[in-house]
Amino acid sequence: MIRITRFDSIKAEELMKELDEKIASVKNHLANLVDYAVEYFKNLKKKYGTGKERKTETKQLETIVATQVVMANEKLYVNREEGFVGTALKKDEFICDCSDIDDIIAFTKEGKMKVFKVADKVFVGKDIIHVAVFKKNDERTTYNMIYRDGPKGIIFMKRFNVTGVTREKEYDLGKGTPGSNVYWFTVNPNGESEKVIVHLRAVPGLRKLQLDIDFAEMEVKARSAVGNIVTKYTINKVTLKEKGASTLEGEDYWFDEGTHRLIKEEKGTYLGKFSGEDKILTITSSGHYKLYTYDILNHFDEDILMIEKFYPNQIITCIYYDGQSKSYFTKRFAPEVVTNKTLIITEHEQSRIELLTAQINPVVEVKFAKEKGVEIPEEVLNMVDYSPTVNMKAKGKKLTTYKVKEINLREPEEIKMARKFLAKSDDEKTGLSPMELHRRAMEKLNKDNAQNFLEGDGQITFEF
Repeated sequence: MIRITRFDSIKAEELMKELDEKIASVKNHLANLVDYAVEYFKNLKKKYGTGKERKTETKQLETIVATQVVMANEKLYVNREEGFVGTALKKDEFICDCSDIDDIIAFTKEGKMKVFKVADKVFVGKDIIHVAVFKKNDERTTYNMIYRDGPKGIIFMKRFNVTGVTREKEYDLGKGTPGSNVYWFTVNPNGESEKVIVHLRAVPGLRKLQLDIDFAEMEVKARSAVGNIVTKYTINKVTLKEKGASTLEGEDYWFDEGTHRLIKEEKGTYLGKFSGEDKILTITSSGHYKLYTYDILNHFDEDILMIEKFYPNQIITCIYYDGQSKSYFTKRFAPEVVTNKTLIITEHEQSRIELLTAQINPVVEVKFAKEKGVEIPEEVLNMVDYSPTVNMKAKGKKLTTYKVKEINLREPEEIKMARKFLAKSDDEKTGLSPMELHRRAMEKLNKDNAQNFLEGDGQITFEF
């Protein structure tokens, strides 16, 4: 007991001595606070500086619209005759892919309109004439319509937009008279205005039985507007005379690599102006080719190698690895207008695209691995001369018999000069795609020549 107590006494004295030293040190720091703060931060820099750099990244937070990034995980169907729309009507007509948070817009032959949430089964009204995913505040999509007010009323025509509505509320597109009937209805994403022929029912004293109607001559008004009078006589039918061009200027679109969606904000890769029947060409690393519309609701594959505005007469150069033969093949082809996803390389699971370009005159550098200790000199290939133009689905020409180490695409002088030329302008779009880079440079040099960019011999000359 004596030894233990003496031991505890010695230990307690040591602890008290340490506390006294710490108290003295704190008093010294308080007395020299500035010097202490400087030394403290020097030690922090030494302790957490070199070798311990920040690994997180600071970015500006953005506003995300859920309907633009959510996956299209549902399929929408319609039973037009009975008037039902929903995701559970799998035996009926398929409309489109959608997400479970989308709003749907539907129109009926009686001149009714309704916007509602995606559901298994929703009753809209009998004789549905149009169903689609609703885009709020969409001022470009224009609806052209010819309808009869009531069972024996006057025939009206109108053009209108649908921007904001109350969900689940039924709207009348005319006066709301029971027995109204829609004879003509078109949906125009870019304000297109067609010409139609109205066929009148023959009655005594009526000499002219056909009326030519041009929607371009009519202004776009509010959804609730009654419209302009077409005729007071009974009509049999309305037929298309001529498809109309867009009455609106094309819209600029960018590809956002973060969400793999199309956006209208100036961010990401600029694809160009789109209107009418324009398409977007995409090719993935697994070799799948597909054309898309420029709908911002489209979802693109994660492994996209190329995304460009589609030009039917452009030539694409491709070098790919064939997993079956363990060799590289090359081909040049013109993109085709196809509706489904198409494989343009061999089907082997190890096949992959190594290089892909829409350059007009691509030049490729190929480096080889040593063979039995011997260096193989690299080759520089002009792909226009080396690889003939073939069908999109053709296997192509074998690139080389040697073991390939590296394949690089040279940036042509035209691209370098175009980038330098466009950099002088303050209002240029950011992240131009290669094809759009060419076109924008041509527009700045000569707007007339830009229209024939892909129609001549493909040579571009820049004069500075």
